[in-house]
Amino acid sequence: MGVSFEWQQDLVTFGILSGIFLFFGITQARRAHLRVSALLLLLRQKGGKTGRLLARLAEIFGQILAVWICAYIVWTSSEHLIYLIKEERKTESLYFLMWPFFLTFLTSIGFLGISFLFQLWNEVKILAGLPGLPSMQKEEEDSGPIL
Repeated sequence: MGVSFEWQQDLVTFGILSGIFLFFGITQARRAHLRVSALLLLLRQKGGKTGRLLARLAEIFGQILAVWICAYIVWTSSEHLIYLIKEERKTESLYFLMWPFFLTFLTSIGFLGISFLFQLWNEVKILAGLPGLPSMQKEEEDSGPIL
């Protein structure tokens, strides 16, 4: 008793990281993430109609950039995933294969990109004068508990 095996540390580390990665998309969808929004808030509150337009355009630009970054990470990392599968790379303890954890990471980045895509769609609809997505209409920032 009181002895831990080397592979237990790998399991806990990669298991926790996988859970955190999978939570990225949920956090983004609920806008419960950390971001610097002081300039956007200032533009919306003090800039009048032009300030609100500039803030919305900045949000759209940020979301386009985020979708592109997520797509780029998934696209360019797919070769590395294939390499991990072919070479049967393992964790430091040589007990677990790395590719399931890396696949979880790429899947979570894909979900994050989809969250950004829905927010982008919502912002563009509002900019065009159409009603936004119903689930995003009242959520401005963190709307409370995630679970």
